[in-house]
Amino acid sequence: MPLLISPSITVDLAGVVHILWEGDSSCMRYYTLTDSGITKEFFDQAVDFPCLCMNGDQVQLFWTAWDSIRYRYGWTGTENLSSIQTVAGCESPFSSGQYLTWTEREDGMSHLYYGAIPAGGAIEPIEVNYSTDLIAYPQILFNPAKQNQTASVDLVWTEYSYIDSIGYIYHLNLLIEEPAPIYVFDMGEATPVPICVQRAGYKALGQEDYQTFDYDSTELVYHLTLHSPHTKYRVRWVWYHEEADKIKLQFNIDDILHRNRWVKPGEKVVAEAWIPDACVQDNEITIRIKKLKGTLAVLSGLEVETQTVGGGGPQGKEVGFFRRFMFERIYPNPVKGVLKIRFNSPDERKVMIKIYDVVGRLIEKVFDGRARIGLNEFYI
Repeated sequence: MPLLISPSITVDLAGVVHILWEGDSSCMRYYTLTDSGITKEFFDQAVDFPCLCMNGDQVQLFWTAWDSIRYRYGWTGTENLSSIQTVAGCESPFSSGQYLTWTEREDGMSHLYYGAIPAGGAIEPIEVNYSTDLIAYPQILFNPAKQNQTASVDLVWTEYSYIDSIGYIYHLNLLIEEPAPIYVFDMGEATPVPICVQRAGYKALGQEDYQTFDYDSTELVYHLTLHSPHTKYRVRWVWYHEEADKIKLQFNIDDILHRNRWVKPGEKVVAEAWIPDACVQDNEITIRIKKLKGTLAVLSGLEVETQTVGGGGPQGKEVGFFRRFMFERIYPNPVKGVLKIRFNSPDERKVMIKIYDVVGRLIEKVFDGRARIGLNEFYI
């Protein structure tokens, strides 16, 4: 094994070891280690911050190249990786499950972001913090929903103070009211991913995601493994086509859940349903898209997500989440020079911050307005 620079390692569900590292100045290196030997793949240039992790049975690779975060993925039991995607324009990526965190420096400010990993295209960034200090080495941990607790992410990062030249470690827990889908399919892959067990091909008809779809002359079949026992799952799917006439399609899970729908040419149809418990008792489901009337069986999008529910199950209004507002410590205290005031808000609620002296006189109104979701920071 050659000298490793910034290695990242994970093990897939079949026990295969995956290693991603910077390699040399000409390329990044990706190894898989099995009993039969080592499989090597070299790709990209001018790389940094390699990150490798598992999301269910999906192997995810992240790294930075030319100030952009790149992304590839594969699946347990297969050797081929997807094409390279650019998901963000920043640095220092670190992933956990369905989420990624990263940093970016712009106009003398450091910014910390996180976001859900999409099937294709860029991540929708959520700003967690910004500071005149240097934010570096972000880490993220996704905590799936359990019983009466909603899902959340834990974020840890370092800030290097330009005032006292000391690094401070910060931690923040953010509640995730609508967790990212655990499976999101990119319908534009020429080779179907292993969980797609029957497909004739795909068509890309336009710029919008829903205009790229799977098709087959009679039926599409997807086999999914759901790894969270005792969890409620919701499936969302999109139908779209541009055939000459309307098509009648059926969405079917394990021959238990059935949804039939006529879809007109050029019409985007979005539907969703809770997956019955009987379908997921073995932690696996088989989804079939059947052509009932018309020319093709088509599917334009497919997502599966977990939901936190209260009481006796997913009954709509029973779904509830615990919101938490966290006011961090005043830093530094006592202060000479610059005072930082920080708080974490789960929503854009009304917030007012005032400073009073020891006898109760108002000294300064720091803030009066709507909070940002996530970490809010003020300097005095």
